[in-house]
Amino acid sequence: MNVVQTVKQTIQQHHMLDQGDCVVVAVSGGPDSVALLHLLLNISKHTHWRIVVAHVNHQFRGEEADKEAAFVKHLAQDWGLVSEIAAIDVPAYIEKTKKNTQEAARECRYQFLVETAIKHGATAIALAHHADDQAETVLMRFIRGSGTQGMSGMPFIRPHQDKVHIIRPLLNLSKQTLMAYLHDHTLSYCQDSSNLSSKYLRNKIRNELMPILETYNPQMSTTMNRLANVVAADEDYMMQEAKRTMKDMVSLQEDVIVFARNSFKAHHIALQRRMIKLILNCLDHSNVEHDFIKMEQMRNMIVQDSPSNAIYQWSKQHRLVREYDNIRMGNIHTHAVSGSTFTIEKMEHIEISWINRDIQFNILHKWDQIQLPQSKAIFDLDALKFPLILRSRQRGDRMQVFGIKGSKKVKDMLIDHKIPPTAREAVPILTDSTGLILWVVGVKRSSHAIVTKDTQQFLHINTGMDIQYT
Repeated sequence: MNVVQTVKQTIQQHHMLDQGDCVVVAVSGGPDSVALLHLLLNISKHTHWRIVVAHVNHQFRGEEADKEAAFVKHLAQDWGLVSEIAAIDVPAYIEKTKKNTQEAARECRYQFLVETAIKHGATAIALAHHADDQAETVLMRFIRGSGTQGMSGMPFIRPHQDKVHIIRPLLNLSKQTLMAYLHDHTLSYCQDSSNLSSKYLRNKIRNELMPILETYNPQMSTTMNRLANVVAADEDYMMQEAKRTMKDMVSLQEDVIVFARNSFKAHHIALQRRMIKLILNCLDHSNVEHDFIKMEQMRNMIVQDSPSNAIYQWSKQHRLVREYDNIRMGNIHTHAVSGSTFTIEKMEHIEISWINRDIQFNILHKWDQIQLPQSKAIFDLDALKFPLILRSRQRGDRMQVFGIKGSKKVKDMLIDHKIPPTAREAVPILTDSTGLILWVVGVKRSSHAIVTKDTQQFLHINTGMDIQYT
């Protein structure tokens, strides 16, 4: 199969372009991008693609970069193509953002390419990465400790933004094949002197490591591309399974993802890792590669049998909170109400709002109900010392619990009732004027002011429903 047929088949197999589409071709002026442009122009005679040439001068290499920009502009004119040439002050952008050179250049370049695509109504941006680039990418990610997703290499097609996708029609072709194509068609191109420098890891791999590896396996590039293709297919399947599993397992509550620990734990470790990654990608849209060690710490925190409660903060805004069998991940705030206090004077009726909950206090002159749910409490009004205080929990709080001898720490009571740590500060404490705790609201009442047959007036407190502190 010749070069043109290989590229046509790649485009068709991966559904990169349809008849009559507009495509922006990123042309640096180097041999790879010139070959890509020529190939697409050749094929477009039958597919009627509209081709727009896009070039970015990153302003790193002075006169050399200026000559490349002029070369690309004249090449587009000679071939009857529309071109968009941009000069972007990437060094200034690096100074402003403090990002590394390659990351900053990539961000500026992609932004310009997308803007160009939108301007011309293009559906795709074509990049000239080839099989040798793919081999270098896989090796580079392996050296950096990437997982299987990284080892799958660069995808043939990837959705980007604003309904524009990135396509790589040359990934099935070697550098040697492209150079032969340029020679056969007597096509001129530019040589980027920075490619000879081993300052960057990719150049080191290309100029130093690959030649060494090829002494062990002359088909090293082919081998690495085969690995990337196999891993990409496996990874695609596993991610689909992880998405399907997550759909049935998790729920989204505002900006927090919630799921049951036991449900997560029941799945294979391979799915667990991918579900963690999917959750992080859902919550964090920065496109930053998530650190494997951090993700593994989160996974271990979920699946390990102890402790019952734990918090892991993986970014400034996001936390993983494990509370018994409940797992929450996202922008989680504790119900911090430390210092909140309400004073309750003796009156017929009062209603207090506490953490989105109304607590009603009513004085009654008759009461014949024997048992009460946890959401309600009844006291002998005349045995209480007013004013009553409704406050947040304090360190060292203890209460004389109804039905048992001695006192018990409020903290221990909350633990016994499996109230999550992040919700414990939301539990209101009712005391009398001396500070004696009467009721840990919704949890336990004290043995003080118990209603008897001699009680004349009753203080009835109602939270409206059984309280679920989560």
